[in-house]
Amino acid sequence: MSIYRRTLQKKNQTFMDIHKPLLIHMHAPAAPPVSRTGAESISWRYVEDRRPVRRRIPWCCFENVATLRPVVSISQANTAHHYFKDTAMLRFRHAAIFLLSTIAPALHAADMGVAAAKPGESSMTVGLGVAALPAYSGSDQTRAVPVVVLDYQHSSGFFASTVSGIGYKTKVGPVALSGALGVAPSRSDRDHGPFRGSDALRGMGEIKTSALGVFGVGYEFDGGIGIGMRAMMALTHRERGNSYEFGAQAPLIKSEANQLGLFVTATYSDKKNMQAFYGVTAAQSLTSGYKRYDTKAGFSRVNAGVNWNHKLNKQWSVNTMAGVASVVGDAADSPIVKRKTAPLLAVTVNYAF
Repeated sequence: MSIYRRTLQKKNQTFMDIHKPLLIHMHAPAAPPVSRTGAESISWRYVEDRRPVRRRIPWCCFENVATLRPVVSISQANTAHHYFKDTAMLRFRHAAIFLLSTIAPALHAADMGVAAAKPGESSMTVGLGVAALPAYSGSDQTRAVPVVVLDYQHSSGFFASTVSGIGYKTKVGPVALSGALGVAPSRSDRDHGPFRGSDALRGMGEIKTSALGVFGVGYEFDGGIGIGMRAMMALTHRERGNSYEFGAQAPLIKSEANQLGLFVTATYSDKKNMQAFYGVTAAQSLTSGYKRYDTKAGFSRVNAGVNWNHKLNKQWSVNTMAGVASVVGDAADSPIVKRKTAPLLAVTVNYAF
């Protein structure tokens, strides 16, 4: 075997060890059968074809760059080893990331019973609960996931919260301004238990976790009706794009023991954000089986519901949020969208001091 061939096979092995795909059938002209070798480690074989075919596949995957026809065989035993190892790591990572904005903007609009600090005072709210939401935006699967509420509000306007991130807010008359650093969770193409991911996205690849700059402005009318806008800008992994949330809320009942209100939010996604979450590239089409789908900027999601906060006493309260999440516009026509409208439910028990 030539040195050139051995070098390329080594690169192929490194690529496969990193990406660890499951058995993939590439949509290409018929090729000779691939030999099976039992529980061998991951291996790739290539069939030479002098007919050039343009595919968006890394160059290191081919013995001959001019012949773009990969044929893949993979050991199930080796795949299982990597799968369970990765699952454990992703669960730990997602558990931490979930603390910041996993089901925003619905939870952000509801505030999950976080006690507002009185002027000149600081407050701390802690809570635990559970939420039922789609496995991903557009999924037909509903997941139960844990909700952790940790919210500190300083009298100066500084806040650190699992709902709103870490930042500063101020109010000038009826106008509220805020800026925060938050985290946007990743989306996996595998089912990782209660955390983000679904086997329905197999072959779509991962949308990586990103730090977000969140900038908001709001206006409160007489009677407690409020409107607002938030810009969520990706600071890392900017290929996921940016989104802009427009929202409104109105109180229905407001007493010392009970607060009940309506909320509605609409999310506008730029072209990158829309493509990342709802588009299907040519390469993704080959590995996932979904048809190619190109998107453009526009409104992608609308959430609406009610939020009820019931105070048990001065410190303890129970907060319940119920609503629906709808995928709209170009996003609704995406082949990965299995259900356009899904229920949302979250309940937390909070302690404020």
